Amino acid sequence: MGMYPTKPKTGEITADDVWQFLHQPMMLARRAADMTSDQFFADQLLTETYPADTVAWQEEDPRTSPDDVEMVEPGSEYPLMRTSEGAAQSTGSKNWGGDSLVTFESIREGGMAPVNSALSQIVNKLRLTLDGICVSAALTAITESFTVTEPWTTAVSIVDGAMAARDAMDAKKYGYNYSRVAVPLSALRKLQIGLWKESSLQLPLASDRTFSIGGLTFYASELVTTPMLYDAANFGGMTAPPGDRTYTMYPGSNVEVRTWDHLENDTVRIRARRRTAPIVRAPLAAVKIMGI
Repeated sequence: MGMYPTKPKTGEITADDVWQFLHQPMMLARRAADMTSDQFFADQLLTETYPADTVAWQEEDPRTSPDDVEMVEPGSEYPLMRTSEGAAQSTGSKNWGGDSLVTFESIREGGMAPVNSALSQIVNKLRLTLDGICVSAALTAITESFTVTEPWTTAVSIVDGAMAARDAMDAKKYGYNYSRVAVPLSALRKLQIGLWKESSLQLPLASDRTFSIGGLTFYASELVTTPMLYDAANFGGMTAPPGDRTYTMYPGSNVEVRTWDHLENDTVRIRARRRTAPIVRAPLAAVKIMGI
């Protein structure tokens, strides 16, 4: 199976080149992977990966026993502490994706352009759909909320509000490390620009969607309207079953692709999909930030 790119090409891309590209699945899978690289917000919110089609699991809350540990003298009996198990759950992966038909004529006239356009429209809609589903699942599962004392109109108020939410959750002693904040894009822009203007702070703008300060890492999405502070290692994850042999997935990617010809009407069908499902294991590992 060919790898992408097989060989650097010079000169104009011909219709034959495009035809070859479409019939080398790993090349198309690499293109889909490039289009979605680090773009699924769902994977930043629910960071664990469960490599199975159906996952049986238990909610982790509560994470600490209601009883205290005790100092035990030599020869003495250790105290019996109460522990509890979360509710048993089972989640099965679902297929999410879509197809597009590209005509042979459009390839002859436009080369790679119609192929790139069709594939990017599918994968971008796939990203937005799954991100929206995961944000909704997270907000539905979270039971804790914290209301900030000052609206998020400045960089300082954003950082102060997130830190106050972290302090409030730490005080409840649930045992989680609240270090990530999911925020609207507008909030991240205020944070980045506001802190960058402070001459005393030399903070690199490493990404247009992330920013770190004060032990907190902010992740932004256009789909987030209610900020969430969470423990990335324990909040939840996404199922990632083994790939279907009739599809091709580039190593490190989570998007599968497939193409086949419709000779009866001179078109090639392009499909991109992701088989997954969100799992929120520990609702108390996150808190909604209100009043922004």
